Order: sequence, then C-alpha cells, then structure tokens
Amino acid sequence: MKTQSISNVKALSIAFMQHLRRHDISFIAPLLYHDVIWIRSEDNRLYQGKHLVLEALARFRCSPAAASGSLYCQAAYALPDSSAVCTVLGSRDVNGQCCHCVTLIWETTGEMPQILHIHASINSEGHPLRLDGLCREHYYLQPSHIEYAEADNIHSYISYDNQTYHVIHPLTLLEELLPEYFLRVHRSFLVNLYAVRTLRPHCLELASGVQLPVPERKYHWLEHYLEHWN
Repeated sequence: MKTQSISNVKALSIAFMQHLRRHDISFIAPLLYHDVIWIRSEDNRLYQGKHLVLEALARFRCSPAAASGSLYCQAAYALPDSSAVCTVLGSRDVNGQCCHCVTLIWETTGEMPQILHIHASINSEGHPLRLDGLCREHYYLQPSHIEYAEADNIHSYISYDNQTYHVIHPLTLLEELLPEYFLRVHRSFLVNLYAVRTLRPHCLELASGVQLPVPERKYHWLEHYLEHWN
C-alpha cells in the first residue's frame, strides 16, 4: 500500500476523533462501513451496523481529560494480505499522560476509506475518579466498577467491587461527577444502570443481589426509562 494512502487514513483518524469530541455525527456518518463494529471498553458491549453505532456514538461522552487532551497518532500500518489500514490514536492530558487510546481499522478499497472496527484500548472514562474519605483517605475508583451510591446525610456510601467506602461527598455531587449511565432512582440512591438485573414494583435488584427501594410514584417512569435506555 502506498505511503500516501496511509497518511490520508492517519489524517482521517485524527479528524474522526476531533469530530467525535464535538458530537458532529454528520461528519462521522460517511466514514462508517455499513457493517461497522464498535466494542465499548468500559463494559465490552458490542454494537454492529452503521445505524446502531451512530446512535451509540451520539450518546458517547469522553472524560474531561480525554476531551481536552492533545490528539496524536501512535501507529498507522497496512494489515498484511489486506486492503485494510490500522491506526492507533492517543490523547495526552495536561501532564503529558495518555488518558485515551482508540484503535480504528479502515477499509481503503472504495473512493473514501471507511471504518470497519472501533475499539478503545484504554477505558474511555480516563483516569479513576478521586474521592475523599472521612478519615483523610483518598480513593481512586473506576466509575464502571461502582455498583451504587447511597446518601448518608451530607456524605455518601459507595459500593465498589464488593467493598463499601464512606466518602465526604454528597450524593448530588456524585451525580454530577459520575458518567451518564448512573441514574438517581431514589432521593437516597444513585445506581449504575449496567448493574441492574430486575425491576420490581417497589425495588430494583442489582446483579449482586442488593435490592434498592423504588418510590411508587417513580416505578412506571423507571420502567419506561430502562426499556428505552441504550
């Protein structure tokens, strides 16, 4: 494959990430192959097909560090015995640390190269969230591993990988800090939607078996929300 072709794909890869940061789906759409696959790193969920991937990318949000970091191409090379090109992109935060890494595989036989496969090699959430405990501890927690958070007056409890942490932050602040897949299902509970197993009239059962209360007035709203979420 000509060096010029690889250079063109490198430029398109950078442009793809720049427009994704701006949520410019109109630029991204023509770059996607009709049967494109995206594997989302935080939960290994697989999306296949241009329509589903576009819907998922429209909801995608980079971490603040990744969204503001400087983009660069770590590698770009032609795949052996193929017309495909692989590019590996990184994003550096203000400290020069890599906070995001995305691999794209492109098909180059048509008039315009198209993306066959997208995968984030590093969690799109970037670095773990730092939370302060009541006894001056500092916890660095990956949001996707948090099952739920519970209000404790002006503080909160966090259930994380079968452990509980008592932090000084109120639930309202955690709601702002955590990704969009966390939902306030009760005035005292914030839950990771990926941890939800079953909704019952008065409770939400999580994969761990924990049951969280659901107010009667919120049940039908939550039922509708879960049916249409993601």
